[in-house]
Amino acid sequence: MQLVRLKANCFRNLTEFDLEFSPGFNFIYGPNGSGKSSLLEAIYFLSLGRSFRSSLASRAIQYDAKSFNLFSIILGQCSTTLGLEKIRQGKTKIKIGNNTNSISELVKLLPLQLINPNSYYLLSGGPRARRQFIDWGVFQVEPQFFQVWQRFQRVLKQRNAALQQQVPMNQIKVWDLELTEAANEITLLREKYIQQLTPLINELIKKLLTLQGLSIEFYQGWDKKISLGLVLNSSIGRDYKLAYTQFGPHRADLLIKLNGYPVHEVLSRGEQKLLTCALQLAQGILLKKITAKTCIYLFDDLFAELDPVKQNMLMHLLHGLEAQVFITAIEENLIKELETSALGKIFQVEQGKIIEKIKFKNPFLYNEEII
Repeated sequence: MQLVRLKANCFRNLTEFDLEFSPGFNFIYGPNGSGKSSLLEAIYFLSLGRSFRSSLASRAIQYDAKSFNLFSIILGQCSTTLGLEKIRQGKTKIKIGNNTNSISELVKLLPLQLINPNSYYLLSGGPRARRQFIDWGVFQVEPQFFQVWQRFQRVLKQRNAALQQQVPMNQIKVWDLELTEAANEITLLREKYIQQLTPLINELIKKLLTLQGLSIEFYQGWDKKISLGLVLNSSIGRDYKLAYTQFGPHRADLLIKLNGYPVHEVLSRGEQKLLTCALQLAQGILLKKITAKTCIYLFDDLFAELDPVKQNMLMHLLHGLEAQVFITAIEENLIKELETSALGKIFQVEQGKIIEKIKFKNPFLYNEEII
């Protein structure tokens, strides 16, 4: 997928803009607080309908406005328009073409990966971030996943509500059969996805890092040697006391270790950044392999904690993906020092105003002259 054009008004500290992007690299530079991350945030909204900077979407609306509006042209197997309006009271309006759509349809239309200073949380944070990582990928490649996931969430909510209300145990067990059926379906889809993804992760790691003893293991949320039905039955007493369901797909995790230790405990910040890149780029590669859709990549502050050699190594890897990439940097010189900097567009952001500085050749059409 490719974001051809983006218009926005009343978004963060950015002045109203109408930009056309390169199908390859798009470099955005400017001082801290100028609005670089806000531009990436606007693109992120188009893919997930929410912000990566705040749980309160209303904070992305300029203080004197009632809403912000985003309009874009998307190029994939066919061209379409995408519009999103966020109203301060919380309501989101999404239009794909002439139709009103849901956020799940938005995610399908514009698959996107964000790598920013908080991406370390994928390695060092709790299991929730890694479950979301897995489920984003499964959702993109398995059409039935979302419906099964919704069914599981509904039954889990009902079972937990019964536990909180201290309903008799025999009534709580009524939910276990449907919960187990949905859980097993989700787990099979997750396992299949991880089996396909792991070789790609290992291949990318070899290009970016030297890591001996790295292991990636999927924990399904309960002991895989025992059926979930038996686990729920044996743990019902403690579930009753705790007032929530202890085991199931909602407790799944991706265990990433180096010689038996969690990677965030033994790797440097730069190594963690490259490992996170490998994980997320692998998802984009697998998405393209299975669905022919190309992921869009957002890199906020790419150059932090990476030396010039690693920067160029990562950039050449990105170029080989033939994907659209957005990269922010504080200084223009950091961009011009990259060997791939002439393959795209450069934008300057200053006090909320975005200016296109240079137009370069299409990185995927090498016979095209530089404009």
